[in-house]
Amino acid sequence: MVDEPKGYVLDSFALLAYFGNEPGAETVEQLLGQAQNQTVTLHLSLVNLGEVYYITQRERGRDTAIATLALIDQLPIHQQAINGHGCWLPLLSRPTTLLPMLMLLRQHWHNSSSDL
Repeated sequence: MVDEPKGYVLDSFALLAYFGNEPGAETVEQLLGQAQNQTVTLHLSLVNLGEVYYITQRERGRDTAIATLALIDQLPIHQQAINGHGCWLPLLSRPTTLLPMLMLLRQHWHNSSSDL
């Protein structure tokens, strides 16, 4: 039996920290490198993707929000639709770590004046 790579679920603030080069960005960058090398798998719900778009659009404008979504599409992240109770079951059947970037990142993002 082949061991499947460890899985991580990214939330919107993990990606916002990564793009904003904020606390936690290094962790996300390391996970992206591991995902590129297929030693871990990364997942993102489409709800969280929508949050990234909404927050980026509100804080940085529509063009930046669209560009951010295009960049996310290029990353080694599996985007997961929310389709009822079973949407996360494939992830929970193997070791999965939720990677939350606490509310501190939310406040830091809103106070940040740097561009993506």
